[in-house]
Amino acid sequence: MDALQSKITNARARRDSSLPEEFKVDLAAFGLGVLPMEPIPRPTKPDDPTMEEPTTIYPSDNVMDLPRKVLPKEDLRITELSTPELLDQLASGKLSAVRCLQAFIRRAVLAQQVVNCVTDIFQNFALRTAQECDEYLAREGKVKGPLHGLPISLKDQFNVAGQPTVMGYAAYIDVERPSHSVITQLLLSVGAVPFCHTNVPQTLMRGETDNHVFGRTLNPRNRSFTPGGSSGGEGALVAFKGSPLGVGTDIGGSVRIPAAFNGLWGFRPSGHRIPYAGSVNSMEGQESIASVIGPLSTTFEGCLAFVRGILAARPWTLDPAAVAIPFDEQLFELRKLDLKVSYQSEHHAAKSSEATRLCFGIMWDNGIMSPHPPITRALKEAKAKLEKAGHTVIDWVNYEPQRASKLIGQLYQADGGIDIARVAEAGGEPLMTSVVVSPLDKEPTVYEGWQLNKTKVAYQKEFLDHWQATKGQTGTGRPIDAVLAPVAPWASCPHDMNVHIAYTNLWNLVDRPAITFPVTNVQPEVDRAIPEVAGEVVGAPYDAQQWAGMPVNLQLVGHRLLDEELLGIAKVVKDAGVSL
Repeated sequence: MDALQSKITNARARRDSSLPEEFKVDLAAFGLGVLPMEPIPRPTKPDDPTMEEPTTIYPSDNVMDLPRKVLPKEDLRITELSTPELLDQLASGKLSAVRCLQAFIRRAVLAQQVVNCVTDIFQNFALRTAQECDEYLAREGKVKGPLHGLPISLKDQFNVAGQPTVMGYAAYIDVERPSHSVITQLLLSVGAVPFCHTNVPQTLMRGETDNHVFGRTLNPRNRSFTPGGSSGGEGALVAFKGSPLGVGTDIGGSVRIPAAFNGLWGFRPSGHRIPYAGSVNSMEGQESIASVIGPLSTTFEGCLAFVRGILAARPWTLDPAAVAIPFDEQLFELRKLDLKVSYQSEHHAAKSSEATRLCFGIMWDNGIMSPHPPITRALKEAKAKLEKAGHTVIDWVNYEPQRASKLIGQLYQADGGIDIARVAEAGGEPLMTSVVVSPLDKEPTVYEGWQLNKTKVAYQKEFLDHWQATKGQTGTGRPIDAVLAPVAPWASCPHDMNVHIAYTNLWNLVDRPAITFPVTNVQPEVDRAIPEVAGEVVGAPYDAQQWAGMPVNLQLVGHRLLDEELLGIAKVVKDAGVSL
């Protein structure tokens, strides 16, 4: 066995040993086999830095009901509770943090056995943390913080002191992290209980979750489909309810795509609202399109609790890049919408009902690839429900999408792909297929990088003007309050097919907060035909039966740095019955 194979074998053994033996299940007793693992790759050859296409075939079954057949009754009850219900029971002492943690670890172990989503469970650390929460509540008679006792799963980018953060790279297998990431520090300070790391794609720059070290993560609703990426381990685990709240990152859709493909809520904040300091990343130092941290949850309230909790901990005191903006309750309650209205007097604005009526711009397609029929149906259903609730919905035409897509690719590769190539080379591993960032023949100069940033700022200004120009169409005196759009052209897709991320990475380019939410499921009897499309827009391959039952999500996009306002608008959408 060569050095690379030996390192990977040891990393997988270390992961497997972190799963408590008493929680492992004999899958054969439930008619399930052990997951196939794609072969450990051959070492990189100097003249061949990439790998062959994978050929492993995964089962197409839905394993979402397995916990009801396997878990003890009390563990099932605990893990089926929503985040608000868990926080209430933990705060009252009805449920101890230790007991809550044990239930979720058991379910996370089961998730790992069937969808391969976990890279490490740090049980001893988590049990100590949970016990401290219980002792604090007993001693002080109050909670440690707004996320008191809540188990939290972390994407394998966030350091927990003394634990490895592998991030899908062979080079990082034996790198022990001496200190917490700032996000880990803050979660602990508000009472949360981080308990595991979840799988990511090699480089992080893929809409799939697969790496040479830990293998491929599967979608629990159809294991032959992808859970998305790059926070796909989080998406699969939270969907399986092996974690009540997951923390991911988003540089091109990496929170929203896994949330959508798994039927979850997922929030991409504006840049620098949630602290990134001390986290591991690809292309560190690249700020042209900044990666951001965001939550994944089965509920809107879970995402809201995360944002409120982290901002309550004053992240700007630990991360110099974090903006010093506390959570604004007035923005969340939409009490500041009237400040955007063109009105003749303050009295008129205070009395006007226009301040509470919203206008949404609906993006039927992104001008590059048309969405599958169930996505279009979800948009139509959402429009009808919003209009029934008294809101206005107008058409939104994406602004110069081909230009934006080209610019995004150039910014992602502004270093010529050197960063990812060097890390892969250091680990002796080949680069996987479908990596968004690939090494270039010529390394761009610093001047060329500056020109790219200049072009980006120009596009952002034009995009802002395009948004503001809707003011004359809304009937509210304001431009559109949010864009309602697809997250992807499909409701998940077979493995290695998810290469079109232009529905999400546009919003990273212009740094807009965005939240995704479940609307419906694919129904083959009504979602049959691919509509004809014209011009440069192309249709995606589609088979209604193959996609049957998969969750269909949409996303809402708001104004930069007005994250609380977008969350408030999302609540309006939820209350209108748009989301499941």
